[in-house]
Amino acid sequence: MRDRDFEFWLANTYRTAQQQSMQASTVRNTLADCRLVERYEGDLDEHYRRDGMQRLLARFVYSRDEEARHVKPRHSIPISGCWVNARPCFRLPTVPWGVR
Repeated sequence: MRDRDFEFWLANTYRTAQQQSMQASTVRNTLADCRLVERYEGDLDEHYRRDGMQRLLARFVYSRDEEARHVKPRHSIPISGCWVNARPCFRLPTVPWGVR
């Protein structure tokens, strides 16, 4: 991921659902979460070029039913505890990529 370009885009172009720009702390947290996703799932720019991040985002779909049946999540990020509660932490930072 081109960190500086993405940081600039998040801070200056991206708008939240309320049509507001991201606060500086939210930009920093989003970048940190994206770096963690990249560490285990690969370069986000490449995922975006390949298919608009669709396959990557699909890896983070995980239901309470799957958790109850002890189905392992499809992503590679190691998480201890509840997978369903942790999923948004990694899926949400990647969502802005879909609107770039």
